Amino acid sequence: MTKKDYIALATAMERSRPMDHWDANKRQQWALDVRHLCAVLRTDNPKFNTDTFIKACGGILETA
Repeated sequence: MTKKDYIALATAMERSRPMDHWDANKRQQWALDVRHLCAVLRTDNPKFNTDTFIKACGGILETA
């Protein structure tokens, strides 16, 4: 995959990011999806920066 692909994935996740008023389960699932994507992308590219990707997705939601 290329940087362009990573940007496209992050953009898609950012656009699907749940709003604050959404159900807590949906918010938690979105955060897990982002984390799982990071794990897959790290296996594709050892130099993959998880923090940068998460920020590009809109950040991990707090689901307390």
